[in-house]
Amino acid sequence: MNSGRADQAHTQVDWERHFNPRVAVPNFEEIMSERKRQSELTRNRRQFVANLRYGEAARSTLDVFPANTGHATVVYIHGGYWRAGAANDNSAIAEHFCRAGVAVFLINYTLCPDSSLPKIVDQIVQALTWIKTHGRDYGATPDQLYLCGTSAGAHLAAMLLAHDATIAGACLISGIYDLAPVLEVSVNADIGLTRETAQQMSPMNHLPIGHPRLVMAVGEHEPSLWTQQSRDYSAKCIAQGLDCDMLEIPGANHFSVAEAAYHGAAPIAQAMKRAMGLVDEIATDEKIQ
Repeated sequence: MNSGRADQAHTQVDWERHFNPRVAVPNFEEIMSERKRQSELTRNRRQFVANLRYGEAARSTLDVFPANTGHATVVYIHGGYWRAGAANDNSAIAEHFCRAGVAVFLINYTLCPDSSLPKIVDQIVQALTWIKTHGRDYGATPDQLYLCGTSAGAHLAAMLLAHDATIAGACLISGIYDLAPVLEVSVNADIGLTRETAQQMSPMNHLPIGHPRLVMAVGEHEPSLWTQQSRDYSAKCIAQGLDCDMLEIPGANHFSVAEAAYHGAAPIAQAMKRAMGLVDEIATDEKIQ
């Protein structure tokens, strides 16, 4: 098993190429710009409530696209290596779930270096508690909560899975689950991990509790060591007896892979809906124009 642990002999260039997505995908800004454009279109066409406060810390807010059907609820956690990104950059993921009558909550959290990773995890736990307590006001079904996270958001979702046995399922897209390699890359100047916190905050060391149904996805063109982390985490979850689907999205890189969750006919979106029991809602959604 080769999950890219930092005890292996790699050069600094290797570490950056495998574990710094902005290095691996030079045109990431173009991809992110399109994601933001699609998200703005979703906010323009769908009812939503912005910046609901779930805690006192900076950026302890969330956006919600309400529902009134009582179907399952999606809780989305954005990526950005815990130091960038925002909920409203990712509103586009709500589009096809809104069509299926699913309430979608998108969580903000305080970014590094203004926060630490353990504090961010605590913040995400607080957000989930708020959704369980107040979410019914927006059509949430607390007994049918499904997480979705991309990159660092997938890591945070995995940490929630290790904390809360009531989570029904999760879609983890291009996550990092063993944080030891982060110690070797330049982004750690902002994140501030130590060897101790990297071990404590690694989902590979803290597997899900309960019986969540998992969907995991990576892009075909992601660096091999980053991709291997998803395979290793998935293998551990399966060995624990969990239902876990592993998808590789053709032609996708670390940033573009998220688009496969945004459109109802795309592979990740279909896998998520199957996991949520919404098979009848899988349709040929047109890509947002």
